[in-house]
Amino acid sequence: HVKITKDILSKIGFPTEYKEVIDIACLHHEFLDGSGYPYGLKNDQIPLLARILCIADIYDALISYDRPYKPPYSQQETIKILFKKLI
Repeated sequence: HVKITKDILSKIGFPTEYKEVIDIACLHHEFLDGSGYPYGLKNDQIPLLARILCIADIYDALISYDRPYKPPYSQQETIKILFKKLI
């Protein structure tokens, strides 16, 4: 969905000061250790706001009740998983 996101957001015509929104949205699956996608970026190559969005996305996916493929994790389990994956 990263490519589709980039295509859609690129057509919106963000003002210059908000062009970074596209990169932030497209990089929210990148991990500090380089194991993410689409580019396998590491550490400071990933913008801070994309890192924050990554944490929010993982948290939401783990704790959500509306995922047909898994039951929700507890908040405590979710935090443990986040620390294991992101630190």
